[in-house]
Amino acid sequence: MQGQSQGISEENQNSNEYNGNGEDGFDQKERKKRRSKNDLDGRSFKCKHCEKTYLSEIALNNHVKNKHSHLVEIVSRGRGRPRKLNQGNENLSNGTSNDFRFKVFFESGFRIKSETEFNLIEAAKENFDNIFNKYKEKLFKDLESPSSYPLINPPQPEGTNTTCDFALWKYLEFCKEKTNREYFDFLFKFIVLFRECINQKKGARYTIEQTADPIPDMCNDFVAEFMEAHDYFGLDVQELIEAIQHCCNWLWENHYTSSRLTLVNS
Repeated sequence: MQGQSQGISEENQNSNEYNGNGEDGFDQKERKKRRSKNDLDGRSFKCKHCEKTYLSEIALNNHVKNKHSHLVEIVSRGRGRPRKLNQGNENLSNGTSNDFRFKVFFESGFRIKSETEFNLIEAAKENFDNIFNKYKEKLFKDLESPSSYPLINPPQPEGTNTTCDFALWKYLEFCKEKTNREYFDFLFKFIVLFRECINQKKGARYTIEQTADPIPDMCNDFVAEFMEAHDYFGLDVQELIEAIQHCCNWLWENHYTSSRLTLVNS
């Protein structure tokens, strides 16, 4: 989803087709008319995030970049182990390398670990009780009781392929040791919603039975379709994107996925 902004607009594209001096064999009156935005004929490039359609892929990419800019920074898929970064050469817009950014993720004010300890399973159950009661009709119609939610403390899978639920739970275990209870509650809600999005897209038991390998590929759909459609379930969208990036990078670093999420600077 890396929009390229080098193309000209549709209107300029059509209005510049003839030079207007008769050299192309056409009279001034016979110039091709500028297309109306309401003319849908030939607009085969449809935005997956809204209802707008375009005549060219360039125009569509420009629209995504300008109107859905919060998605541009999420996913570009890569395979295998990453190449080593040249020291100081591969930077974000703020001058901080991606690796360093994730390393210090929990060192900013509202994410910093507090001296007050909390129990992981108890915190997860308390959080899910609240989420279940609030969104039962929207997300959990097939779940009889919040006490049977499969994500919380799932068993170690047999064999070498760990399940998606197990990988997400290990991420929450990691975060519990790094942050405070309030931010853990934010991350837990994000993980629950991400899990439900995955199962809606790939099948009701996907996260229980399958691996976490395709998770980075689902980030844009999660934000653009699942979260936007429900007003982000009360979560701050910018912090949500930061959490998505951190989670996917952690899954990659810990070999739960072979897809590395690449940040796109626009």
